Amino acid sequence: MTTQDNVITVDAEWKKPFPNIDNDTREFWEGLSRHELLLWRCKCCRTWYWPKAFCNKCDNYGAFGSNMGWENSSGKGKIFSCNVHHMAFHPGFRDDIPYAYAVVQTEEGPLISAMLIDKISDPIGSVGSPVEVVFEDHPKDGFTLPRFRLVGR
Repeated sequence: MTTQDNVITVDAEWKKPFPNIDNDTREFWEGLSRHELLLWRCKCCRTWYWPKAFCNKCDNYGAFGSNMGWENSSGKGKIFSCNVHHMAFHPGFRDDIPYAYAVVQTEEGPLISAMLIDKISDPIGSVGSPVEVVFEDHPKDGFTLPRFRLVGR
């Protein structure tokens, strides 16, 4: 494993469930491979969404997605909720125990869930803590995952 400022490269074989990359999310996953955290955004009123959705803030009634698009986000946010897993629900996570999984409220507003790369002993106390995205590259398996880390630690 190698680490740059906001990129972790993992050369080991992936033994966890693979991400579900389909036509609706392909551009999101391609953005991650470019080290961009893309969110879905209304082209009319500029409201951000995750996951893909219709805009419910304006009269954007075009065909699904016609007035929406993927845009790069800041990659920053704060922990909205967090839990620490002390049991592996899949054998691939056994070596990660204990690990923190968080719902992050992005600066843009939408909530996105991901693992934290930091160890957390007090998940309730971490709520509201600032975080930033870290891109976990898996070049042998051809995908990148979003992870988050605490800022100012």
